[in-house]
Order: sequence, then structure tokens, then C-alpha cells
Amino acid sequence: MSADELPQRPLPLWVKIVIVASMLPVADMPWLIAGNPEGDLAHTLLWLYPAWVLLAGFCAWKAWSRSPELTWILIFITILTHGAMWLLCYPLQ
Repeated sequence: MSADELPQRPLPLWVKIVIVASMLPVADMPWLIAGNPEGDLAHTLLWLYPAWVLLAGFCAWKAWSRSPELTWILIFITILTHGAMWLLCYPLQ
């Protein structure tokens, strides 16, 4: 069975909502940048953060038709990325 013969699944509305909701925490980027000095490694990673979230969301959206498992993995990694960026910018005392 080639890749062209695999069945295509339509993306349900609830999955679209989950993907978009998993991308929303990137909207806190201005507060994350305000809390970090320029020249810091965290500041550099913060500028890559929105690109990663957009790319992961796009890939999760596209992957659903062939591999729903990959979509869930990308959503989970995106959520972990949000947590990692918050811990990077506001470390636990």
C-alpha cells in the first residue's frame, strides 16, 4: 500500500478547536519578552518560540488526515513548549 492509497480523514471541528487552543498561549509573548533582558539566551529563544508554535500547529493540522497520533504528539509537545518557555522566563524560586 503506497502513501497515495492511505485513507484520508477529514479534520473534525473539535480537533481544529484543540489545535488552535493549544497555540493560544503564544499570545503571552510580550509579557515573556518584557521579563527578560536583551542578549540573554532566553530572549533569543523567545523570538523562535512563535515560529515553532505556528509550525507545530500547521503540521498538526496537516497530519490529521494521515496520522491522528502524530497530531496528538505535536499538540502535546506544543503544550510542553509553552510550559518550558514560562519556566525559562520565570524560573521557580
